[in-house]
Amino acid sequence: MPGPRPTPRYPNFRFRPADVFNRLYNPTGRYQPWEYRFPYSANEFDFVFLTSVFTHMLPRDFENYLAEIGRVLKPGGRCLSTFFLVTDDTLRTAERTGQLRLVPQKNHFVHNPKVPEAAIGFRPEYVLEQYARTGLTVDLPIHPGQWCGRAEGLTSHDVVVATKTSSAARTRSASGATGLVHHLASRVAWTSRLVRTAFRRPAWLGAPPDVVIRARRFARQNPHLFKPQ
Repeated sequence: MPGPRPTPRYPNFRFRPADVFNRLYNPTGRYQPWEYRFPYSANEFDFVFLTSVFTHMLPRDFENYLAEIGRVLKPGGRCLSTFFLVTDDTLRTAERTGQLRLVPQKNHFVHNPKVPEAAIGFRPEYVLEQYARTGLTVDLPIHPGQWCGRAEGLTSHDVVVATKTSSAARTRSASGATGLVHHLASRVAWTSRLVRTAFRRPAWLGAPPDVVIRARRFARQNPHLFKPQ
């Protein structure tokens, strides 16, 4: 069943929460993110966007979600997502500026090894490989963010826009699962409450107002990035 409408101003929008496990944000979650199935048919959506989601997912969780995105997108559909893309240069910049510091793991980077989902980064080569595996072609260049202490950036995270150009290697039909997870609303609300009550908000956790303005301007100036091809 479709979820409740968030507002009568947008009757075509449906919100579907899902009880997906995350060690930091939802430690009692019922479903494991590495096996969660989006409750939608293949080739159903023109556009998928997710911000501050892959920055909190371990590799196999990220790979599963990306495969599901590739499955539910229509051919020519677009996906906008954000990352902490880790290179030798970003590591040096973060060390120099004292911004978000990431510790290397086997095939990813974490800010806090005890709670890895707090902040997770990936090498760009790995991300591009996973996009290609799921039938998604990344539109280059990737738009770098300010999370590591860069002076300039579209937003706080690195922004990746991709187009579905082929069928994913792994195709599945949705069954049994209840609701598509929408991390953004709950994660932003939770993080905002925590930061307001305990800490000064670090730059990598959210974009300042001027960056939001630049992001909106970028979207208006590049509408082709957000339309199916």
